[in-house]
Amino acid sequence: MKKILFICSMTLLHLSLFAQADNTLDKLKAENYLSRKIKEIEGHYRTPVGSSERLYFIKTFFLLSSNNLLQISTTRKNSIQARSGNCSYHEYENTVFFNPKDIMDIRFEGKNTEDPVGVLKIIFNAQVCKETLAVYGYKTKLSSGYCDDWLQSGRDEFSKKEILIPFLVSDDTNFSKIKKAFEYLRDLCKAEDDPFGN
Repeated sequence: MKKILFICSMTLLHLSLFAQADNTLDKLKAENYLSRKIKEIEGHYRTPVGSSERLYFIKTFFLLSSNNLLQISTTRKNSIQARSGNCSYHEYENTVFFNPKDIMDIRFEGKNTEDPVGVLKIIFNAQVCKETLAVYGYKTKLSSGYCDDWLQSGRDEFSKKEILIPFLVSDDTNFSKIKKAFEYLRDLCKAEDDPFGN
């Protein structure tokens, strides 16, 4: 009887470990896919609502930590390069942190007519997303005609219930694919967070 109980216990343990490994591989697959999709916007621009200035995406970052905290960062710049006599160059660094299990809905938020980058809106069940926005730029124009120190001119942190994630809209199927990947990641994280839930 003890032998049968031992074999049953080992079988359950093996199945549990296999399911956890499979879940980790599935999360990694979703993370890699979403990381690749956010990288597609690098070098492309989006014009913020209410502005006429195009902001070009120069750097993106996407990471899912071992405790299911997702970090998405984008850095945008205006098209004017800092050079002698021109100090209007600036960069915006936007970073969001959230657990995908908290995603309630994902919607296409839209795009400006000519812009190659649009945005999708992720809606959470509460203000569970932490967002940080940092602004960098040159301080002043010196009498020599060169720009003064590069510095951080602003930094704000928010707890948010809704966030916007940029993506390349040149492919008509991008929104639905990205939405499915986020929903898949959400479901995996939910199952891991509460394995006995519905």
